[in-house]
Amino acid sequence: MPGGSAPSLTARLTAGAAVAAVATAAWGGAATAGTTAPVSRGLTGGSVPQAITAGPGGDLWFTEHIGNRIGRISTRGAVIEYALGGGPPYVYGPPDIAAGPDGDLWFPESGSDRIARMTPRGVVTRFSAGISAGAFPMGITVGPDGNLWFTEYGGGRVGRITPGGVVTEFAAGITGGIPGPIAAGPGGDVWFAESAPDGIASRVGRITPAGRVTEYRLGGAARSGISDVAAGPDGNLWFTLRGDRVGRITPAGAVRFFSAGISPGSTPGGIAAGPDGNVWFWEGTATGRRRSAPVAGGTVARIPPAGVVTEFSSGISAGAAPGGIAAGADGNLWFTEDNRIARITPAGTVSEFPPTAAILGIRLRGTRSVVVRLHCPPGAARHCRGTLTERLGPPAPRRLPTLARRIDIAPGRTAAVTYPLRAAGRRQLAVHGRVSVGVVLRPSPPGTAGRVQAGATLRPPDPPAVAG
Repeated sequence: MPGGSAPSLTARLTAGAAVAAVATAAWGGAATAGTTAPVSRGLTGGSVPQAITAGPGGDLWFTEHIGNRIGRISTRGAVIEYALGGGPPYVYGPPDIAAGPDGDLWFPESGSDRIARMTPRGVVTRFSAGISAGAFPMGITVGPDGNLWFTEYGGGRVGRITPGGVVTEFAAGITGGIPGPIAAGPGGDVWFAESAPDGIASRVGRITPAGRVTEYRLGGAARSGISDVAAGPDGNLWFTLRGDRVGRITPAGAVRFFSAGISPGSTPGGIAAGPDGNVWFWEGTATGRRRSAPVAGGTVARIPPAGVVTEFSSGISAGAAPGGIAAGADGNLWFTEDNRIARITPAGTVSEFPPTAAILGIRLRGTRSVVVRLHCPPGAARHCRGTLTERLGPPAPRRLPTLARRIDIAPGRTAAVTYPLRAAGRRQLAVHGRVSVGVVLRPSPPGTAGRVQAGATLRPPDPPAVAG
């Protein structure tokens, strides 16, 4: 159905649940003294950027799932990383991040039941007093009251922490399941998603600054679970469902679902209000902010308040598993990928950072050379530079040393790299009539994100036909 998949319905489940604070701590705030995080430049390869938010200085700040780091990217694409340190349970990075009213970045440290604050200079202070053991804080957002609000995945509660570090936990009225994504929403309240084990009882919760909870049942349409929530530019709360739908709920509790224009199997994830008056969200993940295996390719989609979805995939690299998305100070949307940070304009033009050339094809030239075609995306902020390496695949008689070729391609240009087929490859052709070749493109400088690879089984071209 154009504009939506189901008629509007009112789904208020409870109203005016009793206010109850499970625990309040006025410990002075800090569980640990401020420590300065080590700083490095560039995005580390394999770091899996996750949540992202607009932050101080007009930059975007993001978490890294692997390696336990916080990253900062300027609108020109320059990346700085801050290492949070620690071994288990700190191997995995924070699941969410929010820019606080104090000009600092706030994020949960789930494995240690703490909320942490980091200044733009990288000074980290951690708070644990008042947070119950096993709380496993997950989502975090800035509330309309000037405090930070977070969900407790392990405790089934919502928490509030002041900029000074005083924590209050709320449990009364939360009955639908496990609190997850959270966002400041309409009505001056904080809204959050609740996931139920059977999926059917998934709900959206709303909590006032005083801790008064109201829940809204979503019904069978939300069986697949809620991926993310965000306040929309229309005064409503919007959320994504892993069942190929986007939902909208008004402050009065009227719910509507939209599916028109969403590709089947796209499993929408992160969601955010855009500077253009629309809502934007990621497609291509089955687990929302916390990703599982990479998918074949990601898509960013736009939905206006009227509910007709437009999808954008041009310029997004294959295998770019999606994560978080946020509006930047530059008037664009920024989102995370498994190995990059990317930007999309309201018109749908995508740029990825660091820019990485795509491998367009691999072919034989005669029987003695291999040609690899590479393309640097037109939206790249700088040249695509790196090293192209190759290895012969089976049935190679033994593991051979890697050959390497340096590349430097201007944005929007395509280049061909030719290298000689080694004797082992020529023997494969002679014996089997084919040769298996794999190539890996590693960006420069070494260790930065953006590695891509491709492989092909090549056969020599047919000889030219001879006129009879």
